[in-house]
Amino acid sequence: MNNIKIFEVYKTEKLELSNRIIMAPMTRSRSNNPEHSATELTALYYQQRATAGLIITEGTFVSKEAVGVINVPGIYSEKQIEVWKLSTDAVHQEGGKIFAQLWHTGTYSHPDLQSGNIVSHQQVIS
Repeated sequence: MNNIKIFEVYKTEKLELSNRIIMAPMTRSRSNNPEHSATELTALYYQQRATAGLIITEGTFVSKEAVGVINVPGIYSEKQIEVWKLSTDAVHQEGGKIFAQLWHTGTYSHPDLQSGNIVSHQQVIS
């Protein structure tokens, strides 16, 4: 057990993590607003976990067409980007690192969330 490295610093050419613990993405469903924006509660949630070497955020919609479930944040508008800065700043303030998991739900989406349309591979082929 003397060779446990999980709490050791991990370095690459462009990234240094304080330890080798990585928080996997988990959808929190806390973006209960019409803008699909992260919230102050989102920032607090990630700040409280900033001692992990790296946090990977919950799936984050990359466009309006990417939306597939309710109450999940996006990162495709200026407002969403500004609100996400609350989370990144909070994590950085604690010395943590955070990456966004970019998400497009494709055919997983429900037509009610897409004005009756779903982006799918068949539309790309057509």
